[in-house]
Amino acid sequence: LHNRLYVKNGVLEFCQKNSILLTAYSPIERGHLVSDPTVRNIAERSGATPAQVALHWLLRQSGVIALPMSTRKDHLQENLGALDLKLSEDDFEALNRIELPEESLWPE
Repeated sequence: LHNRLYVKNGVLEFCQKNSILLTAYSPIERGHLVSDPTVRNIAERSGATPAQVALHWLLRQSGVIALPMSTRKDHLQENLGALDLKLSEDDFEALNRIELPEESLWPE
């Protein structure tokens, strides 16, 4: 969600036009996303967790798959709950507008 470099540099568009799956290896950005106020607000209103909101948004993108890391059973169950989430188009528009400052895109 926050890291839109793949959109800005044209990778997502290229992949979509050429039927190539784009894989998100760290879809929740090591926890940064769950503290975002927009994500938290949508999660609260929808009865979901912020992680579920982030994963659901990502999985609705055409040609994108996600590989969220999970070492605990409760996190795995939480991740799977993203598949059943229902969000409004207004929610998706709000999520599409979220971005981190450029210096936050590549942690050291």
